[in-house]
Amino acid sequence: MTGFFENRNYPAIGFGPSYIATEDVADETNAELPHYTHVGKTLIKWAQNRTTWPNDIVEFLRELKAHHEDYNPIGNPADRCIVFPRKIKRITIVQAGDGSTGAGGQPIQPNLDGATVQYTQDSDCKKVELDGDDGSNGPEFVVRLPPCGQVTESEDRILGGSSYLLPPLYEGILFSTDPNPGVNSIDVLRARVADYTMRSCR
Repeated sequence: MTGFFENRNYPAIGFGPSYIATEDVADETNAELPHYTHVGKTLIKWAQNRTTWPNDIVEFLRELKAHHEDYNPIGNPADRCIVFPRKIKRITIVQAGDGSTGAGGQPIQPNLDGATVQYTQDSDCKKVELDGDDGSNGPEFVVRLPPCGQVTESEDRILGGSSYLLPPLYEGILFSTDPNPGVNSIDVLRARVADYTMRSCR
């Protein structure tokens, strides 16, 4: 039986240094908390200040310490925080508006050199497209940043002494007893899609 992350048309991004080049698989067997926190800190910086958004795919990968065989190969696995499979050659960053402009103030303007970056700006969202290969038909990877006000409010409360609590959903998944007919793999997938899509990370 094929493993969940093997030979996928839409391959997974993996945290940590592990990478199987022949199968284009990123697994997380060696992922540690600092790998996640570096990526999260960078994403929060982008969420709070749109003028810090990367201008091309190489800059995007370097800031995240992300390994990609074609655009940012990091030879020493110890220096990798996250791994992007080779099939992914187009990355789009989007952020919903929340009435806040973030620390950067006014939106950044398009970089017209080489037409590698495209922006659309209205009152509700901002989008930047990083095209690594115009001839690629590979899947698009979308980075959905949390709204500036939402993530900033969470940071302020935590730094002010509040605890960060995970939704009860994850306690039910992690500490469920087996057999438990109320918890199965397809339900876990659906629950995670619901939580990620509807609430973002707060």
